[in-house]
Parts: sequence; C-alpha cells; structure tokens
Amino acid sequence: MISVDELLSMDEEERYEYVFIHAKDNPEYLKILLQSPKWTFSYICNMLKHERWPEGEKTILKNPEYIIDYAYAVIKGRWPEGEEVLLKNGNVQWLCKYAKNIIGGRWREAEEYIKKDSYYAGMYAVNIIEDRWREAEETIINGDIFWASYYATNILNKRLPEIEDRLIENPNWAFRYWSHFFSEPWEKLEKGILKFDLGVLEKYVERLQKLGYKVKLLTTFNKKDVIDEDL
Repeated sequence: MISVDELLSMDEEERYEYVFIHAKDNPEYLKILLQSPKWTFSYICNMLKHERWPEGEKTILKNPEYIIDYAYAVIKGRWPEGEEVLLKNGNVQWLCKYAKNIIGGRWREAEEYIKKDSYYAGMYAVNIIEDRWREAEETIINGDIFWASYYATNILNKRLPEIEDRLIENPNWAFRYWSHFFSEPWEKLEKGILKFDLGVLEKYVERLQKLGYKVKLLTTFNKKDVIDEDL
C-alpha cells in the first residue's frame, strides 16, 4: 500500500484512481476519496453497486451536478436534501435538469428562478410544462428566439408578430415557423433566406409548389432574383 503522503504527492488523477481501487481496505484512502464528488459518485456506482452511502452523500451534496446524477442512478427518485442544495444554488440549468430527469414534470419551488431566465424559461415551458406558462410568457417571448418560436408553434399555436423580425435572422427556425402558420408566401421570410441561406430557400420553393404556387428556383449560384412568381 502507498502511504498517504506519497498519494498526496501524486498527480490528482493518478491519486484518485489508486484510492478508488483500494479504498475499501484503508480508511485513510476513503478520506481522500471523499474529497472529490466525482470520484465519490463513481465509487458508489462501481464499487458499492449503486447502494446509498450516507458518508458519500455528504460529499455529493457539495456539487449540484452530481446531486442530480446521484438522485437518478442511486436513489432513483427525488432527494429532498439534494433539492435543498439545488434551490439554494439557483443554477437554472441544473434546476431544469432535475425537474425533467428526476421529477418528470414541474418543480414549482424552482420556477421562481427558472422564469427569470430567457433561455431556460422557454425550454422549461416547452419540454417540461408542455403548456402555456403565463408567469414567464413575457420573458420567453422577449428572450431566446429559438424557444420563443417553439413556444409559439408548440404551445400557443398562434403567430407572435413581435418575434418575427428576430426570427428571420435564423432561416431554419423561420422556415419551421412559416410552415406551421402559413399556407402562402411570406415576403419577410423570402428577404431573410435570400440573404442568409439558399438551402432554406430551396425548401421554401418546394413547399410553395406543393401548395399550388407556380414558382421555381431559377439558379442555385446566384442569390439575386432566384424566385420567379410569374410563371
């Protein structure tokens, strides 16, 4: 066995790999292992075969990311002590991850944090609530354009004119939005795809043709005057 002093002089990764293997045989090694949430979690999963370890839980609770992994892999359900730490930390990414993967639905205690974040509020509404979230609606609509557009199509099922100028800057999302709400040409989208993305223009023309419009792509080499609507 290597002495603790020798272990402490090792490279960190090498040190933890050694104590990981030999921790059961040496209480001093366990003390070293318990300094790392990452290696403690790995030890519980691989050496303790996913059995709960109260001493290890104290270490896990120091790292919100491993709280979620521990609840999922070991507890296999909600972990009140971990939830308290996550809420105190307030990291909305971890709060959403816990809601989705551990609770499997809304986590109301966390919503006061999530609703203030323009990206995760949209993600939470679309993927977790799967319904209208009035308390966060202004944040969602004025926030991240990806989730604002998904909120319009998947949740509200109505156009949001206030997001459309921003939406055009991403032709793929704009095309998806147009396909959901329009059955006729959209001049605003045409101007955007002519500027940004010829590939989306091809899809746009193809869909207009399916809708009965006599349009065609004149060239794939020049973005100027590529649609002829007078055929």
